[in-house]
Amino acid sequence: MLYQHVSIDSIAHVDAPVRLRSAEIVRRLRPALQRLDIPAGALLEDVAGIRERRAWVATTRVSDAATMAAEKALAASVVPFDRIGVLINTSVCRDFLEPSTASVVHAALGLAHTCQNFDVGNACLAFLTGMDIAARMIEHRDVDYALIVDGEVSNEITDRTIERLNAPDTTADQFRAEFASLTLGSGAAAMVLGHSSLLPAGHRFRGGVSLAATSFSHLCRGTMDRMVTDSGALLDEGLKLAGETYQIAGATLGWAATEPDEFAIHQVSKVHTDALIRQLGIDPAKVLALYPDHGNLGPAAIPSVLSKLDGMGRLRPRQRVALMGIGSGLNCSMAEIVW
Repeated sequence: MLYQHVSIDSIAHVDAPVRLRSAEIVRRLRPALQRLDIPAGALLEDVAGIRERRAWVATTRVSDAATMAAEKALAASVVPFDRIGVLINTSVCRDFLEPSTASVVHAALGLAHTCQNFDVGNACLAFLTGMDIAARMIEHRDVDYALIVDGEVSNEITDRTIERLNAPDTTADQFRAEFASLTLGSGAAAMVLGHSSLLPAGHRFRGGVSLAATSFSHLCRGTMDRMVTDSGALLDEGLKLAGETYQIAGATLGWAATEPDEFAIHQVSKVHTDALIRQLGIDPAKVLALYPDHGNLGPAAIPSVLSKLDGMGRLRPRQRVALMGIGSGLNCSMAEIVW
């Protein structure tokens, strides 16, 4: 869907403070690597291109991370706290099955009791989905302003995966099925959106398109402490879906005539990112690589890339920024912001 009256006022990210190097994960996996005769050098750095990822201190909850990013986005925004009409949490990770993480963040921020709050789940695309839901509400003036948040905490799944892979009965097939879990990183991001008439200096959110290929929903399935992935098939089918989505996005958003100036892409690893760039014919210089030092941040990846591009001064007025990602499901979404 395309929007005429939705703008982004601020975008923020928070990098988790603890650096966890891939070399340290390989060291901890030594028993499994030796038993299964898997070359250590061919793992995370050589194949996935991930030198390190971030982790939170042990006491940090998902809602804590999301709240930190929200506070940062609100501090950079002209929108008063009490004018936020909806808070949408898009985190894959959760503190509890209930209540919603959004309700915990809402309380921590002290938002108005008239501010709606709820969680949205759509794997690594959830932040884009949250933006779309908020934009529809803003376009129809159901709310004037919206806050989208995401916090990802990979500590538990990393530790539990290493424990399982080191178990004496783990097979090579099981090792490969859970390998993608070790690419996950921690981080947080948040965004404030509003009606364009109220944000004359905002960045226009034009909207976007989404496609589904849910017959492949079995290719990646995860819980809070385990993720099982058919990485090869997931990559192949994801690229096919991305190619179809890019064609529709090109026609809908005008990319076929003029390629966007920057691409904020959800990034799993070097293999996946490079393959997507080749598949779509994107100029690699327009893609800020997040995965080497942060790993796979899930739905926090796209807004984190956008925030980092802004912080680096790469985003200038009237530049067109493409947001795109492929999420377990399979689903693919692509959207555009005019900066």
